[in-house]
Amino acid sequence: MQPEAEYDDFGNYIGPELADSEDEEEEDEEPMVGEDDEAAANARLDMMQQEEEEEDPEDEPSSSIVLHEDKKYYPTAEETFGAETETLVMEEDAQPLEVPIIAPVRHKKVEVLEREAPETNYSNEFLAGVLNS
Repeated sequence: MQPEAEYDDFGNYIGPELADSEDEEEEDEEPMVGEDDEAAANARLDMMQQEEEEEDPEDEPSSSIVLHEDKKYYPTAEETFGAETETLVMEEDAQPLEVPIIAPVRHKKVEVLEREAPETNYSNEFLAGVLNS
């Protein structure tokens, strides 16, 4: 069989069944012929104790009731930054409510007024007519 023929269009394996590793483990657990019953029982007891040691009770979720006040959602400042740092938590605003957090952009207007008009080659009436049209 070709390797591509063992998989369908979606990549799922459809070829012959493969040997499972679980079957091999079950064969290893069976006692050998002619072994002492006491030695086999000790071996089984040792395997069960090893399995119990592997199962860590801390990993399992506990079903005990935890009050809302006792829950810890975020680490403390000391846990986050270390004991050597000083952290301040300010409860009140230092900036009054009348002052915006982001100040609006203010455009500066600059006006220069001359006391005397400069000398021109045209009359002020002509300039006013050009500006109106």
